[in-house]
This record gives sequence, C-alpha cells and structure tokens, in this order.
Amino acid sequence: MEKLHITQSNKRNYYFIDLDNKVIQLVHPELVKSYTGKEDGIVLPYYLTKKTYLDKYSQFSGGNHSFRLRKTTPKDIENNILTTSQIIFEVTDKCNFQCKYCGYGELYGNYDERNTKDADTNNAKSFIDYYFKLCSKHNHINKNFSIGFYGGEPLLNINFIKDMIGYLEENYPINYKYSTTTNGLLLKRDIDYLIEKKFNLSISLDGDELSNSYRVDRNGLPTFHKIIENVNYIREAHPAFYENNVSFVAVLHNRNTMQHILTFFNETFSKTPRIGRLNDGGIHPDKKELFNGMYTNTSSFDFVNATTEDIMSKPFLMQNYLQFLQNNIFSAYKDYLALLNDYKNNEIYPTGTCLPLKRRMYVTVNGKILPCEKIGHNYCLGNVENGITYINFDDIAKKINEMYEQIYNRHCSDCKLVTNCSTCMFQSEFNCKYKEHGDDLFQSKMDLFELHPDLYNELMLNATLK
Repeated sequence: MEKLHITQSNKRNYYFIDLDNKVIQLVHPELVKSYTGKEDGIVLPYYLTKKTYLDKYSQFSGGNHSFRLRKTTPKDIENNILTTSQIIFEVTDKCNFQCKYCGYGELYGNYDERNTKDADTNNAKSFIDYYFKLCSKHNHINKNFSIGFYGGEPLLNINFIKDMIGYLEENYPINYKYSTTTNGLLLKRDIDYLIEKKFNLSISLDGDELSNSYRVDRNGLPTFHKIIENVNYIREAHPAFYENNVSFVAVLHNRNTMQHILTFFNETFSKTPRIGRLNDGGIHPDKKELFNGMYTNTSSFDFVNATTEDIMSKPFLMQNYLQFLQNNIFSAYKDYLALLNDYKNNEIYPTGTCLPLKRRMYVTVNGKILPCEKIGHNYCLGNVENGITYINFDDIAKKINEMYEQIYNRHCSDCKLVTNCSTCMFQSEFNCKYKEHGDDLFQSKMDLFELHPDLYNELMLNATLK
C-alpha cells in the first residue's frame, strides 16, 4: 500500500490519498482500521466487506509502487526551447548594492567569478538569431513570449537593454513583453524608457527599514529611504504605470516575518509582494553558520484568520495548494494538453524541477545558457561564445536524464511525495529535505481545505497555475 496514504487532519477526519489514481477520499475510521490493522484489531464486519469491495472494484490501488522515471528526449529539449516562456539576459554582473544574502555574495560558491563585466551584445544577438532561426525551421510563432533583463543591477547597463530591444523589434517584430528585476536605485533616471516599452518592473524590497537592513549599498550604508523615495516618485508621477506594471519581491529572513511583510506593503504601497526564502543551495561550507542565522525565520502565513479572498489574492500562497489539487484530483488538469495524456501511465519527472529550458532560458554575461537565473552556474546546458550559439539537444537530454536518474534513485523512488514534490534538483543540489515529511504535507493541505472549504471550490473553478 505504498501509494495509498492515510492522513488525519487536525479535526480528526481521515483521508485516503491514492497517488496512483489521483483520488482523495474522506473515509470512516473503521475503514481505516480495516486497512491498517491498527487500534484494537477489531473491525466491524461491514467495513471488512467494504474493504474487500473497494479493493476489487474501486479506484484505490493499494498496489506496489509502480512509478517509472520518464526519459527526456532530444526532441523534448528542442520543443522546450521552441515554446519557452521567457529568455532572460544577465545584463551585467556589476551591482551598486552589496546585499548580505546576495546569491552572488559571500554566502555562496556556485556562481562564476564576478568581474564587473557587462553582457556582450554580439553574443546576445547571436542567441536571439539562433532562437528565431529554430522557430522559422519549424514554422513556429511563440505568442506567449517575454524578454527579461537581470543582474547584477540591470539598469547599470541600460544601453545593453536598449540595444537588444531595438534589435528585437527591428529584426523580429512580434508583441514582446519586457521585464526586469531591479533594486530601484536608478529608477528615476530610466523610468521614462521603461514606461515607453511597457516594462513589467519588479522591485526588490524586504519590507520596512529593519526588514530591509540586509540590503545595503557598496559602502555598507542603508538603502531603504532611497528606494522608498524612488517608488513614491513613480507612484505620484506615473500612477497608471505604477498600478499596472510595478510589483515587488521580498526575501524572508530573520529580520522580518511573512505577515509583517504583507502588512507593510499593503499599508505603504497597496500592493502584495511575491515572497521567497533565501536560496539554500550552493552555500560555502564555512558560511553555513552565517546562513543559518539569516534563515532562522520560518514564520508562515496566518491561514486561520485569513479569508479565502485573501489567500486567492496571493499567488505565492495559492499556487502551492492549486498544484496539490491538480496533482491529486482525477478531474483536475493543469491545461488542455494534460487531457490527452494517460494519467495512469505512471511515468514521471522526479522532483518539482521545471522542464529544462521550457519555462525560461537564461544567458549569463559569460555566455552560459542555464535553465534559470536562480541556479548554480555549474549547471550549464549550452554556450554563446564569439558570436556563435552552441546548443546540443542530444547532450542536454543525456545530461538531464543522468541528473533525474541520480536524484530519483537516491531519494524519489520510494518517496510519498513523488508526485507532489516542489524541490528543484538544481537548487537542492540533489539533496532532499522533505522526504520524511510526506504525512505532514498531506495533513497540512487537508487542514487548510477543512478550514476554508470555499477555497477548494475557488481553486478548482477559477484558479490557474502561473
């Protein structure tokens, strides 16, 4: 019964969760006894009969663990690139901040050396040419496509951004969506251009002055008031752009809490930020104690006193629960394409790792092509050098399959969370922190739906995965 999990909520209700058949079922305690043989060992005859019937005719499998590792083919990689959602360029590795927890700072050792280097425009254009040549070869037009600019602080190299946008619009004119993540220090200087190109602007800010105190400039001085001034300038001078195109991203650490962050942004900016934790992959061995000191805060959102509307308005909260339902409810699908797949074929990609190069492609200032800007530079899947783009579908598929096989054999093959894992194998560096907490995950999800029964209905009817 490795795939038929039994969990009990805080309200002492029992659920069968069958991963094989995507079923979550509220069940009577007597039926639980008939499956587990626990308690006093005495089960009412009706429930013994019911168990026999369910085993023979119902959707509950209770069988052997039969999930198989899905293989990635070179064609999968090519299709992922063709339909990617976003291409992101690392504009520069320079930054006018020196945040204490920066992913390119002293805590981490999984990135290329930072040499105050700007992106090479010829390499970037080569990559764009490669992408559109591939699209032309397959007569494909990617209508849901965006271009992102990352750093360092990307606005330090605004000329690269302008050059690339000019090149795209002149040579491959489609309806692009542009985005950038910025620390906000140079916003006043560049805001007119960002508005002209309808950028989606994500500003990094961790909350109030104390919450933001890890975000210091190159001299170690606070940056909070400068950023607040710039944000208020945009809000007052360009209210429509502020309302529709400006968002915030905050990092949770030991100087703030999730509720504190949400309250600050709601009261100060009438916005709800995206909130993430510190990246726990690639940490220098001699910096683990320092990292752990920053990472100590694990305060969660106050679901007990929240309304369904409040939860639904916060994608970073809602998406996790929506994904759980789509993974475990027979009638729930992520998209129309999923309807065509055999949900019982039991072939899976392990972990919650994004399909390589499908969600985004990230090109570093050194010309490395990565699946994401949040992972170590050692997971390179291609290169752009001297104006030439090198991507080998066969090599990437082989490399990804070896990675999947490594983490599947080590952690996933006998894990209760095999279809509910949110771990990125790149960020986790093939380690697992959640395998022993499967029961806790199932219980926490059912606790929330019992607490907010209307949330289940909203998620099933009106929510979509981002």
